[in-house]
Amino acid sequence: MRLNLDLDKLKIFYYVAKAKKFTTASEILNISQPALSRSIQLLEDRLRIKLFHRHARGLTLTAQGELLAPVIGKFLSELEAVTEKLYEEEKEPKGPLRVVAPGGLMNFYLPSYIPGFLKLYPEIRLTLKINDAVPSLEFGEVHVVIRPPIHGFEAEGLVQDLLMRHYTGLYASEKYLEEFGVPKELSDLNNHRLIAYGDHVEAEPFKAMNWHLTVGAGIGEAREPILQVNSPHVRFMMAKAGLGIVALSKEHPGLEKSGLVQVLSHVPGPMVETYYIYPKELENSKKIIAFRDYLKEAFVRDYGENEPIENSVQNF
Repeated sequence: MRLNLDLDKLKIFYYVAKAKKFTTASEILNISQPALSRSIQLLEDRLRIKLFHRHARGLTLTAQGELLAPVIGKFLSELEAVTEKLYEEEKEPKGPLRVVAPGGLMNFYLPSYIPGFLKLYPEIRLTLKINDAVPSLEFGEVHVVIRPPIHGFEAEGLVQDLLMRHYTGLYASEKYLEEFGVPKELSDLNNHRLIAYGDHVEAEPFKAMNWHLTVGAGIGEAREPILQVNSPHVRFMMAKAGLGIVALSKEHPGLEKSGLVQVLSHVPGPMVETYYIYPKELENSKKIIAFRDYLKEAFVRDYGENEPIENSVQNF
């Protein structure tokens, strides 16, 4: 019996099999959980077999699923390697380049550089996606991640090149400060309205965006924010509207013309590093090198050189 199988559904099967949960696979692939579940169901219907046992704690592969997963993984890996080699035969950087970054970087930092890059490299087809979680860099689903460094076993087989360092501060509008006063000491934050990040609060750069909830609050204690939102743009706009105090990068491109005022400037905030991250097997890819070098040059021009800092991955 010959089967015409959808490549996208096979990819989804592999990622779900690896993650063992629809929630985790959904974050990695940036596809809704219902869409993932529906894709798996359609694949199972097509094959006329069950690939997963579903239970309250997640998913486990059936015997048939255990047989299929490594075969699909090997196939996807080989397919991506061959595809990349085809593009590398060209003299100029060419082909699809899929880049993922957290919302803050994608909303505020990257947009001003994209037109110039694509004018310089018109044969590159760029796809940009916002994802606050760390996506999978397997099989070319994503070529590059721009974010704070990846640690532990997830960092194996990755190249991580430093792009820039961000130094965070606390900011509020003049309207807010006129109404609620200017905090002079850290303890004053206990009596102020604070705007915070909502999700992934233990990961970077999001932990740094919530440092005003815990700094000076006592061990194990945290202030309650008036607003939590996982959109950097909305946090920025709410601070401009006078809602409260927000943590922002001092290098924020929109800060100078925002009308926001730094408070507690004598208190050093967290430093967050942004890296250009890609699989080691793609370290000779012309398009990946071209985008990395273009961004490095642009960031140095706009934000200055990154001075060496000992053991500087995240410095709180």
